[in-house]
This record gives sequence, structure tokens and C-alpha cells, in this order.
Amino acid sequence: MPAWYFFLTVHFNHFLSQIDKIPFLGYLNYFVPVAQIIAITQLWITAVGLFYLVQLALRWVKMIE
Repeated sequence: MPAWYFFLTVHFNHFLSQIDKIPFLGYLNYFVPVAQIIAITQLWITAVGLFYLVQLALRWVKMIE
């Protein structure tokens, strides 16, 4: 398993475990996969945030413009 997977899952395990406790989620998931949408959105926001942090760090050390 890659190292980035460990760092992403550690931060979201608490939130992902709480999704199952929403009472009407099972009925809603029959039509729209809400749990998967939430998980993918969290992953996407984390990836974009990491991209901007790395970009900021590289600009700070003047490796990119």
C-alpha cells in the first residue's frame, strides 16, 4: 500500500465511520450513492489542497515561478 494512502485514510477514518450512522442514508443510497460521493469529494479536496501546499512550498524555495 502506498504511503499517501495511509496519510489520507488516517484523517478521514473518523468521518467515514460516522456516515453509516445516518438513519435515512440506506434509502437515499438506493438512488444516489451519497457515501461514495462524500468519500470521493473528501479525497479530491485533500488532493487539491496538497497540490497547492506543494506549489506554495516550491514557490517559496523559488524552484518554480
